[in-house]
Amino acid sequence: MNKIIALFVAHPDDEIFSAGTLAKHARNGYKVFIIWMTNGEYGHYSIPPEKLKEIRHKECLESAKIIGAEPIFIGYRDAHLEYNMNSILEVVKVIRRIKPNIVITHALDEYHKDHRNTSMIVRDAVFIAGLPTLEVEGEPHVVDSLYFYGKGLKTDIYVDISDYLEYKIKAMEAHKSQVDWLRSTRLHGFDPIERIKTVTSYHGLLAGVKYAEVFTPSKSLSFDFLL
Repeated sequence: MNKIIALFVAHPDDEIFSAGTLAKHARNGYKVFIIWMTNGEYGHYSIPPEKLKEIRHKECLESAKIIGAEPIFIGYRDAHLEYNMNSILEVVKVIRRIKPNIVITHALDEYHKDHRNTSMIVRDAVFIAGLPTLEVEGEPHVVDSLYFYGKGLKTDIYVDISDYLEYKIKAMEAHKSQVDWLRSTRLHGFDPIERIKTVTSYHGLLAGVKYAEVFTPSKSLSFDFLL
């Protein structure tokens, strides 16, 4: 049976937090998908939203290519993603179409509303995607495992990405608009490349490897495990 892993994230460049793990799975025989919930059109201090939307779409394509993933864009407006039945059913449609064994998404307790809502949307969609009589297109599909990444979680799983850090860094570099935005002292004021090296090195130290990414599994879905 084909192994399929799907990452659902709120914004373009949010995939970077799991990029090493995705690249590892892509190179170990998994089909990998990245699904962006919003267009990220407000993520810059000077580029107009419509222009930035186009730029970030192209950056996502390049990032996905580096990681070895198939890109999917759901297309909600940045900062306007709502947790409701319509958004849940949009994710159900994607799950039924690509049929992932493993799903990864944001932690619930994240700083951004779009992140928090993505987490709730995906968790509910994972459950109801398998309901046989649900009135939404596609054949029912049961996801084996659901994982979360981000702040406020107890870490249960460390994924060794020592051989895949370069993919994570290159994927971040593909998001040039965001590297510039994050380095700007107007809002963020940090170097995302240096942060990637520092955080993955710290998690690697905890895991006894050089570089690692961390995840927490859903208590109700843990039948398939990350490499």
